Amino acid sequence: PRFESKNYILNKLLIKKKVKDSIDFMYGFFFGQNMYTPTDITVPTIQTDERPYAGWLYGGVKAISTNLKSEHLSRVTSELYLGVIGPYAFAGETQAFIHKITHAKTPAGWSNQIDSDLGFNYVFRYEGEIWSFPPNYFKRQLAKHEVGKEFVKNIFEINYSGEVNAGTVFNNLALGGLIRLGYMTPYFNSYNFGSTPIIKFNKEDSEAKLLKSITKFLRNVPQIFVFTRPQIRYVLENSMLQGGLSNRKSVYSLSNQNVNNLFGQLDYGFTINFRSTTLSYYQSIRTKEYSFALEKHKWGGINLLINY
Repeated sequence: PRFESKNYILNKLLIKKKVKDSIDFMYGFFFGQNMYTPTDITVPTIQTDERPYAGWLYGGVKAISTNLKSEHLSRVTSELYLGVIGPYAFAGETQAFIHKITHAKTPAGWSNQIDSDLGFNYVFRYEGEIWSFPPNYFKRQLAKHEVGKEFVKNIFEINYSGEVNAGTVFNNLALGGLIRLGYMTPYFNSYNFGSTPIIKFNKEDSEAKLLKSITKFLRNVPQIFVFTRPQIRYVLENSMLQGGLSNRKSVYSLSNQNVNNLFGQLDYGFTINFRSTTLSYYQSIRTKEYSFALEKHKWGGINLLINY
């Protein structure tokens, strides 16, 4: 919360909605490591019919501002990434360590990875609600009777999103949507995909009442829903395939002609939330990112979120 202070220079760099009573702000810090490999990681030599090895190590700050009271709910997210690509991202060492302790195949081709470069990226994302059930009119009527709409569960939702990635690592534009079906906290009345409900309190509420309300609410938010997130992305530059913008001396990288400027992605899965714990399972399918790819790229994962 202290990040809302205008004295922080990073705060000024993050795009947010205008400050109004209906806007809720959340700030965060993040750290991550991305690693990209060919399909067969046991080959030590360059595979000219595959994508190059690449690593991206980063940290950053983010701001999320959500309009909670308008007829059409919306959210603005801005993220600032700073880091490195190439050997100093230590992606090869990380993968080798994980594969060693899990007795998986040893990656042999990281000596051919995209070369070192500084990484900077800025992400701006706008999300809006198309329709939900129960409709917002019903929720506003409940709010008049001392029941906030954040306490009402949605059964069905359709949202849209637009995103801009700009910097030295990724440069692309994306349009997408989100469809959810089940019993869930409304998307724009929560963070972390429903695991952290937004609760707006009146100024006259005492601290004790706030703590009691928060505790009671977080322990009574059972949710279960399925979701799908279609997206189409137009790529201008991808350093994980083409090498860094200021260093094109990688031993192997793809040319502009071999990179597909347009690709689609579909994510789908389900989420279960009980009290302060959220478990999600998802699968992702992406169309070919480069012209000579043999098949679509597919992966999946499990997310476990614990709020405290």
